[in-house]
Amino acid sequence: MRKNSWLKTFIHAIVLVGYMLISNKFLVSLEDKAQRTFNILPYALWSKVVFIVLGFLVGISYLYGEFNKSGLWKVRVNKLIILGLPLMICVLAPLISFFNLQPILSLFGNSIIYLQAQFSHMDKAIEVLLGYTIITSFYKYERSYTYSYINYQ
Repeated sequence: MRKNSWLKTFIHAIVLVGYMLISNKFLVSLEDKAQRTFNILPYALWSKVVFIVLGFLVGISYLYGEFNKSGLWKVRVNKLIILGLPLMICVLAPLISFFNLQPILSLFGNSIIYLQAQFSHMDKAIEVLLGYTIITSFYKYERSYTYSYINYQ
């Protein structure tokens, strides 16, 4: 049992490191292309997606454990709303201001610009947290049928 756990952890680490190496090469090439063509949109979008997927990969061992359970798939909506939604707003803040989306900007006011300024150095960590939050919001629920028997004598 312990040997299998070590092997799973080792494979998980190899997948994470491999993904980080490949995604780094991908993002460097996109950044180079953005500097040459002055088209930063593909780099801006893919840099967000890459780190959200990294968060998925960090939490994949949790999801693998849920696959082995029996029951129905459920979603922790409270986790997605309380933690996931603010993280998503922080992730999307630069894109919202970049595209100048007036309905969203008027809804949030200056808070989008404030979020962009406050979390400018934490954006990658927030993207990883968003991916991890999304993947760990899914779980299997097994309904337990327990009955209380009362002996009437």
